[in-house]
Amino acid sequence: GLIVLVSCWLCLAGTPTRWLPTSQQWTFADPISLVTLFACLLTIMFPLDVLGGFVLPNRARPDTVTLRRFARQWVRGVSIQGVIFLSSGLLILASGRLFGLLGAAAGVSTLVILLVIFQLTLTRLTGGLCEVVEKSSTDQDVLVQAARQATAWGWRTRPVVLLTNRDSGFTGGIVGLPRNETIVLPATALNHLSPEQLAVTVARRLEAIQDGSRTRGLLFAFAWVLTGFTISSMLPDAGVSSVAELATTCLGFTLWTFVGLLIL
Repeated sequence: GLIVLVSCWLCLAGTPTRWLPTSQQWTFADPISLVTLFACLLTIMFPLDVLGGFVLPNRARPDTVTLRRFARQWVRGVSIQGVIFLSSGLLILASGRLFGLLGAAAGVSTLVILLVIFQLTLTRLTGGLCEVVEKSSTDQDVLVQAARQATAWGWRTRPVVLLTNRDSGFTGGIVGLPRNETIVLPATALNHLSPEQLAVTVARRLEAIQDGSRTRGLLFAFAWVLTGFTISSMLPDAGVSSVAELATTCLGFTLWTFVGLLIL
């Protein structure tokens, strides 16, 4: 809600065009401005990150997250997010300056596809998750039994990756492009679930893959992002040829994603 209100205010006040470079030619100010924008975003989000990632978890369950662990995870996540933010901004600017809105839309499409392809890698890096490579004989037996049960129910199995995580809210999911999906499970599932329960957990995700619901969800999300980006770039003072225009486009896109959240 805070980000939506700030985006509305900045967009209506025309702040990007007053404070950011409006030149459509490459200058050293372009990457500097993008870094500054990311720093401003961090300044706004940092108190909320501390509240949601450190204060509230420890209030609900004391000593859940140590300050050192929170700081380490925050710095790692912010660093990766910053690299993605800067590289994405430069790619969209370059595409927009060379080929206009169509080129920028193609750049956004490329970024979306890359994010899906490297979803598991990014999850491991940002969350500090480790893949369980060497499984004990007991864990291996549980996985084999679960896979056999899911196959007996008629599901075509997919690769299963186990990730370690201290967050009890982590439940895994499905990653990868359609027809190349991977099932992600928390490593603790092997200790808390029986082979039958684990088979049900895997089968639910296989159902989402085989009935096409995940693919439809990805396609709808892709269309929603591309449509929102295109509409946002057509707002007053928005565009894809300067940092100021791109910032205004991003503010409009923030409002678009909020609309999507309300619909969901």
